[in-house]
Amino acid sequence: MVRENVLIAIDPGTKKSAFAVFSLRGKLLRYQSVDMVKGFKAFLLIAMREHGTMVVENQHCRSRQAYKSLVLARGMIQGFFKLFRWKIIEVHPSTWRCGLFGGRNPKREEAQAKARQFVRRRLGLSIPDQDEVDAVCMGLYGCGVRAKGGQRERRKR
Repeated sequence: MVRENVLIAIDPGTKKSAFAVFSLRGKLLRYQSVDMVKGFKAFLLIAMREHGTMVVENQHCRSRQAYKSLVLARGMIQGFFKLFRWKIIEVHPSTWRCGLFGGRNPKREEAQAKARQFVRRRLGLSIPDQDEVDAVCMGLYGCGVRAKGGQRERRKR
């Protein structure tokens, strides 16, 4: 059975990824961290069974090797969703952070604390895994939640 109108936010990583699934009205349906092998299987199953919009973090890293691995992982994940005609939005971490929290992009530790606080305040959840917190925040951003004066996402077609 195919369910319409969901949004999945994915925070890809080289060893593990986190994702959050939302209704387009902004209701959090599920969030989880998965290692990359299980993650590819989970993403493929979601792409096949659901339909909607995928928000993926377009992060950069200092290590060239890590960046290559992230680009490959993100490309494979996007390929799964593109194959099943999902709308894909790439968003940089500073874009969703500024969009949700307002103001300038904070340093990493401050951004993580703000994200945890935002999820706790907005959804009443205390999520221990930072990657899951980031996926939930990206999902809220993808559902249109914004701070006053927040930025818009960059769309990929």
